[in-house]
Amino acid sequence: MRREKSTNTSGPSFSVRALDDGIIAVECPNGYSRSRPSFLVPDPPGAVAEAREVTPGRRALQTRALRVEVSGSPPRVRIYRVSPGGEDPECELRDPNPDGATVVVDRGYALYGVGASNGDTGIDRRGKAYRVHHRETGQGYNFMPWVLSARGFGLFFDSSFPMTIDLRDRFAVLGRNIRTIYFIDGPAPSQALAKLVRLTGLPPMHPAWALGYEQSSRTWMGPGELDFVTTFFRVKSIPCDGLDLLSTYGGEGGVGRHGRGFHAGYPDLYQGWNTRGTYRTYNP
Repeated sequence: MRREKSTNTSGPSFSVRALDDGIIAVECPNGYSRSRPSFLVPDPPGAVAEAREVTPGRRALQTRALRVEVSGSPPRVRIYRVSPGGEDPECELRDPNPDGATVVVDRGYALYGVGASNGDTGIDRRGKAYRVHHRETGQGYNFMPWVLSARGFGLFFDSSFPMTIDLRDRFAVLGRNIRTIYFIDGPAPSQALAKLVRLTGLPPMHPAWALGYEQSSRTWMGPGELDFVTTFFRVKSIPCDGLDLLSTYGGEGGVGRHGRGFHAGYPDLYQGWNTRGTYRTYNP
């Protein structure tokens, strides 16, 4: 994937703010982001510092942990650590805009994140490209616009639209309506991840009726195990008003797409459930 060079010569169309000593927000507003709140960062903190012009075409800001240099032609944001050995930037964002950016980082360090269940056998994402989009295709279920470097910082791309994060020969992000690119410094990877959680917030607690026992149907070993579960729940006074038996895996005894769940294979088991007052459901 190659990004074309920006033709913007009138200065950067983005703003740069520090949300705390270790979080830099590169905001790339457009008509969409101005009219709608963020789904991913619903309540961003206020800025503790903003990039100010130091010379024509050049802005800068500094916190206790980070130093940022912004140039307008070509549009570029360089982020340094304020520490011994911080002469080289930790990250450089080239032409950040609502459609993406090219990112320059030290490729000698592993890159993590992007999501889970995407078919990878390892956690280092270098050398691959990812389509960050939730879909039932077997390629991934928990994609996230987040890349974490083993150097101890991460990049979070605030957009709920599909995007491509390309970590092959270069680090490029292509998407739509990316309102803000967050640089989050740990300076340890675990600390960067904790700051991301604080930035995006925790999900609300489910209502009580939605909380319950869940087990993958891959692990059921037959009617004996199912009978044990329902009996155990009753003995321990654990509320169990229903069981949803999915029929998404092949197998004997009616456990398959054409067997209507366990319903066809285990009629005696269902009779036992009815005796104990457990309502049965199935999903053919």
